Amino acid sequence: MTVTDLERVANEPALPDLPATVHFIGIGGISMSGLARMLKGMGYTVTGSDSIESSAVLALRSDGIPVTIGHDDPGCASRADVVVSTRRAEIPAEIEIDAAIANGAIVVKRGQLLGMIANPLRSIAVAGTHGKSTTSGMLAAGLLALGHDPGFAVGATMPGNLANTAVGAGEYMVVEADEFDRSFLWLRSDVSIVTSVSFDHPDIYDDQHDYDRAFVTFALNTKPGGTLVIAADDAGCRRVRKSLGDEASLSFAIVTFGETDDADWKVAASAESLTFRGPDSEPRNARLSAPGMHNARNALAAVAALNALGVAPGDAISAVEPFLGV
Repeated sequence: MTVTDLERVANEPALPDLPATVHFIGIGGISMSGLARMLKGMGYTVTGSDSIESSAVLALRSDGIPVTIGHDDPGCASRADVVVSTRRAEIPAEIEIDAAIANGAIVVKRGQLLGMIANPLRSIAVAGTHGKSTTSGMLAAGLLALGHDPGFAVGATMPGNLANTAVGAGEYMVVEADEFDRSFLWLRSDVSIVTSVSFDHPDIYDDQHDYDRAFVTFALNTKPGGTLVIAADDAGCRRVRKSLGDEASLSFAIVTFGETDDADWKVAASAESLTFRGPDSEPRNARLSAPGMHNARNALAAVAALNALGVAPGDAISAVEPFLGV
């Protein structure tokens, strides 16, 4: 399947009805292994392959997910209804992918699968060159603290006993929206967050303009009636916001955060404490467990997103305060 950036959501395939089998090529990565567990938790039969044995592969097997080492055996792929790969994993896996296509399987990238899972739900997608893992983790932990049972997919190790993915029984889904391979362009979220934009992944993007354009498309994929939460004082985010055009004509709201006075949500630090101010201008102390101003900004973005979902500012701050980081 080859599609342009703006066609991605319109051409999104759907997860098959149960019972069905999903095969992961390159299953040993932290994101792929987490999604494999999520699909197993949703009731799918899950298999996988990877190039090497690893602790992640052993853990998957102990969770009841069979993993084949190497990509020369097409057996599992040929029996799957959906085959999931990544840009890097698919290069040595031509035999598996050809077998899946011959069997009529849906062959998708990791980002497409995330869209298939998250888009039907009330989703919060966190993008940005820096800070997306921590902000996603804060949102997942915050929604849990608020009594929700969100699904989530975070591309980093979560603190405590939290896995990096969960199916969830509630209405919300938190997704770390990775720009690598333009995979975040498959997401269509109720709340989209952009923490920062500075050039990365030169193997994917031609230049800064190409990189910026992908973030513009990600922002424009926010669902009508939703909210874009974006940094007010990051140069790349300012470029993205300018490229969105006339904000009055957009189908979603824009809420900004940062350290400058023009932000809707502001953070200020003193020697003793952090202070968050929302659109109501009321100062609220934030006693974050994750240190540093960069984590304060991540927490501020998470609080703004939770508030966009209807959570009171004080409750949102309290919900993210215990998060230790990723």
